[in-house]
Amino acid sequence: MGTDRLFLAPSLVTGYLLADDLTAPEVRTEASSWINTAVNAGAAGAAVMVGFAMDAMEPRLGFIIGAAVSFILLVAATVPILRNSKSAPIEDQLQSA
Repeated sequence: MGTDRLFLAPSLVTGYLLADDLTAPEVRTEASSWINTAVNAGAAGAAVMVGFAMDAMEPRLGFIIGAAVSFILLVAATVPILRNSKSAPIEDQLQSA
């Protein structure tokens, strides 16, 4: 199983659901298009960077650099979300389940 099945598909689904939830109905198509654009630009940029790293250095180092950049981007995306999230009291969470 490739890593694209583990990470890309859930990311796309989450992005589309967030776009539908956070945008007005009249701009949902545009929001979905921006998600496609971001995914395609990210995949293309990552392929170029890792390809250059693998050509210039040892191939294993290219994979390590790709994994490190992915981790940095994950942390950079998660920190603002965690700062803005407000946890509900446990009673509210149990009632909504």
